[in-house]
Amino acid sequence: MPGPNVVARVGAMLRAVATAEPDGASTTELGKLSGLARPTAHRLLTALADEHLVSRDPKTGRWSLGPELYLLGVGAAQHHDVTDQARAVVTRLARESGESAFFSARRGDQTVCVL
Repeated sequence: MPGPNVVARVGAMLRAVATAEPDGASTTELGKLSGLARPTAHRLLTALADEHLVSRDPKTGRWSLGPELYLLGVGAAQHHDVTDQARAVVTRLARESGESAFFSARRGDQTVCVL
């Protein structure tokens, strides 16, 4: 396992895997996306797979998010889901403007469409 920045490295790896969804990515690709050397990426991915946080397709070898992350996300959604509060505003904006309306959450220097 990597040194003292293990939490930052795990976070970078999980974000890299999430970026590669829905098709998944190879160990090499995820190493590049996360900024980690391939051997470090492989060790982290293997450890994350042991915890079911990532999954590896046995045919393609590509990594994707694992089922445990879904369960963790469901728990977090109870505290962080704001889509119900935003739904009425987004609907009104779309109706009044005649255009598509979206609700996005900032994630670093990117956004994720939530609604």
